[in-house]
Formats: sequence, structure tokens, C-alpha cells
Amino acid sequence: MTDQAMIIGFGVAMLFYFMFMIVLYVFGCYVLYRIGKKFNVGTFGLYLIPIYNIVLLLRCIKANEWYVLGFFIPFVNIALTVYLFGNIAQRLGKDFWLYGILTLLFGGIPLLFLAFDSSIPVNDSNYEFVAATQPPNPPQNYNPVIAVPPTPPNYLPETNQGVYKATPDLTNSSNIILSFLTGEYVGNQIELPANGLIIGRDPQQAGLIVNSPEISRAHLRIMPDNTELDCVLLEDLNSANGTFIQRANSLTSDYWEKITIVRMPINQIKKVMLAEQVIEFAIISSK
Repeated sequence: MTDQAMIIGFGVAMLFYFMFMIVLYVFGCYVLYRIGKKFNVGTFGLYLIPIYNIVLLLRCIKANEWYVLGFFIPFVNIALTVYLFGNIAQRLGKDFWLYGILTLLFGGIPLLFLAFDSSIPVNDSNYEFVAATQPPNPPQNYNPVIAVPPTPPNYLPETNQGVYKATPDLTNSSNIILSFLTGEYVGNQIELPANGLIIGRDPQQAGLIVNSPEISRAHLRIMPDNTELDCVLLEDLNSANGTFIQRANSLTSDYWEKITIVRMPINQIKKVMLAEQVIEFAIISSK
């Protein structure tokens, strides 16, 4: 074999090697993206950025993003690897130490299970997740109470933007205001009734009607939590496109986190979103 043939063969081998490494890197980033997607953190393109994809994973567990610097320090990076992936596993309802240690020992293999199984976040230290105790459809004695978005002190007349049904009941105040930031109710504020409110597309099931095909017939139930002052219960009623929140006073308050049912103080909620930017509102106290 001539020297020229050896050089060509070496060049072809290196080309295949680099192509394989690129494919392996992209697949690894996709695995991380799949994990982050469960927490609604980042896009696939962002996970392709080296180092920043670790920052995104730190956001998934609400850890300080500066921890990423520790991954460049010997021995500290070992502890942070266990800490990061153990906490991710724990938030997905799995064992902290099992996945933390296995990820340290076997690299990406345990991450494949976290990325491609059906697990979802089940716990959060900043607010309490509670088991759903009511069916998606409203109970028989549920009476829709707010249907017309008010511009205090008067109420807007019926428009072709939505089907407004029932009469607002302002006799029992919850001292909690829904301030709409986007969507057909933008600019309006509605006081949350003391017995709660269902937001959805179906006038027979919802008290506040949103005319969008992306909104489910009964999409979200929001209720004052009488066990704690200025606290609300948000329950996604098995909607097709989900309910999301942004948390206030947090380094990671710029991303949306999908919820099922949560109970938390209103001062910890920055915004609530139904489906993909169909409607957004803030929750504030009227006191």
C-alpha cells in the first residue's frame, strides 16, 4: 500500500469518526431535550449549545444556574452530576440515589429511561401538588358565575367574541383578581368567585368562555383555597393542550411549566397560560 493510499484511508476513517461523533452528540442533546421537555424548559436548538444545555437542566430542578461552573472543577463535577440527575429523577417520581449514581457510572444509559418513559414531574419544593379528587366535568351543583369580562364598575355587553352565559355573582368576594394579559379578554380584570371558576370552550361546562379550538370544553378550574390566605388551587381538567404557569421571584421565571393540579400562594405565580399562548392572565390580590 502506498503512502498516498494510507493517507486517503486515514482521512476517510477520520471523516467517519467525526460524523459518528456529531451524530452521537446530537442524539445526546436530543435525550437531554426530551428530559427538559417534561419540565417545559428549552427547545431542541438550545440543548444543542454546549454548556448551556446543562444550564437548562439546572432550570428543570430550579437550581442556581451558576452551578454549571462546578462541572469544570475536578471532584466537584462528580458530586454535581449525582445532584443534578438525582434531582431530575426525583422530580419525575424516581429514586434520587439510584439514578444519580447510575448516571455517574454508566453515563447516558439511565438518561434514556428518564427521557423516553412516560414519567412527569410529581413534586416541587415551592408548592404542593395534590391528587385530583374531582372528575374533569364540573359537579352537578356547579353554577357558572362569571361569564362577561368586567371593566369595573360596568360589565361589557355581549359581543361576537364569545358566548357569555350566566350572571356574575359578586356577593361573595374572594379578594382574588384574574388580570388578563393576552387573548380575547386582554385588558380586563375579573374577580374570582368564592366558589371558583371553570375556564373553557363549552358554555354548558365553563363559567368563562374562551372561543378557541385549542381550548378544551372544560380546560381549567381555579378556586380560592380557604385553608390559606391568598392561596389558589389550579386544576387542569385533562385539557388537550395543557395549562402552564410561570413562577414569580425565580431565576427561572422565564419559562412555562406544565401543571396538572397545584395549590400555591398567588404571590408565587407570575402568569398562567392556557394552551399555547391562547390566553394568559396574572393572579393578584384585590386587598
